[in-house]
Amino acid sequence: MGSRKFGGQDPGQDFWEPFEHFFGPMPRRPFRQRSLGSGFVISSDGIILTNNHVVENAEEIVVRLSDEKEYKATVIGRDPKTDIAVIKIEANRALSAVTLGIRMPLGSVTG
Repeated sequence: MGSRKFGGQDPGQDFWEPFEHFFGPMPRRPFRQRSLGSGFVISSDGIILTNNHVVENAEEIVVRLSDEKEYKATVIGRDPKTDIAVIKIEANRALSAVTLGIRMPLGSVTG
C-alpha cells in the first residue's frame, strides 16, 4: 500500500513495484538531504551570517572554511521573512571577518 504522506499514493511506488515483484519488499530508509549554502564570517570569534533557508530545517550544521577546515555550528538567530540567519562556530582561533558597509571617519560626514 502507498504512503499516507502523499494522500495514500507513494510517488516512488511505480519505480519500486517491478523490483518488489521479483525481490520482495524493499526496505525504506528515512530520507536525509544534504544541502550547501554560503555565508560570511562577520566576527573574528566565529559569528557567521548566512541565509535562513540554508539552516532552517537542519539537524546538523557543518561549516567548511576556505582553508578546508570544518566546524560544527549552532544557530544563534534566524529570520524567515528576510531569509537571514546567524550561526556560530568555535574555531579556537581568531578568524578573518568581512567588513560590512562603508566606514567613514566621524569628521567626514557633512549635511
